[in-house]
Amino acid sequence: MSIKRLSHLATGLVLLLLAIVLAGCGGGAVKKYTEANSGSTIELKAGDEINIVLESDESTGYVWSQADGMDTRVVEKVSDQYYASTSDKAGAPGEHTWIYKALEQGETKIKLNLGKPWETDVVPLKSLTFTIKVT
Repeated sequence: MSIKRLSHLATGLVLLLLAIVLAGCGGGAVKKYTEANSGSTIELKAGDEINIVLESDESTGYVWSQADGMDTRVVEKVSDQYYASTSDKAGAPGEHTWIYKALEQGETKIKLNLGKPWETDVVPLKSLTFTIKVT
């Protein structure tokens, strides 16, 4: 093999390894928040994403929903999904997961309520609030 060919091969391997290392460093892992984080302020930079994951068992009729009032100029909801339990145990709770993305500098609140959607004039069983501050 020629020296020129070996040089190109070595350069290609170095670039491949560098790409793999940098892919792992890219904006970091998406942070996960739970009911324990309710009431806290979550500081983000524009472009960051977070997951809010709450235990849920929709078979009871109680479901999590997002209340109105979030400033969509500051944060956008990317997804909202319920995942049923994969356990063999009857009544095992699943998870409700929201993904939010920080858009621009500012502050807003994400409020999530646990209740029965057909009961419109009833106080939610639980209400959680996450303050999002984008810098």
